[in-house]
Amino acid sequence: MQTMLRQYPPEAGGLALWGSSIFRLWERAPAHFPEYEVTNLAFGGARSWETLHYADETLFSIQPKSILYYCGSNDINVGEGAADIAERFRLFSELTRDRLPDTRILFGAINRSPEKKDRWSIVDKANQLVAAYCETQDGRTFVDLNQVLEADDGSTRQDMFLPDQLHLTERAYEGFARVMRGALEQQVQSP
Repeated sequence: MQTMLRQYPPEAGGLALWGSSIFRLWERAPAHFPEYEVTNLAFGGARSWETLHYADETLFSIQPKSILYYCGSNDINVGEGAADIAERFRLFSELTRDRLPDTRILFGAINRSPEKKDRWSIVDKANQLVAAYCETQDGRTFVDLNQVLEADDGSTRQDMFLPDQLHLTERAYEGFARVMRGALEQQVQSP
């Protein structure tokens, strides 16, 4: 198998993954989105204030056309509230609109992981607030990733999680790719 070296910075106009380890560990993202130049800039332990702080020097310099964003899980782990997480995403969205006006953002729902079961109410509220914000904004889409992680009866699918009950299996990422691809296609078709 031949390995292709990717240039950095990549050509402008690609797809960037931004946020915490849930996306950093999505190693097959380039294979899941072969029609895009995919750059994974997510980093372990990222909190929403860090996605704001490092965006100018790290993310915006590659000028992505679309950003797949996942952050908020680590904020919840340190006691942050849902409104604070949603507000920092709004600020990130506005900063992106200022720096890269044509860039679209897809917010991947904060996962209802078994590791956070006692804080699912905060997860759900943060997701609701971000979803409501995205509904009012052009080029912003909330993507319910939890539909991939739950069985039809609403229970958690254990085959989607690694033993730490937080990080994900390849099967989960395949499901994420399916729902993210659908959302990306809808965004491209909308004005």
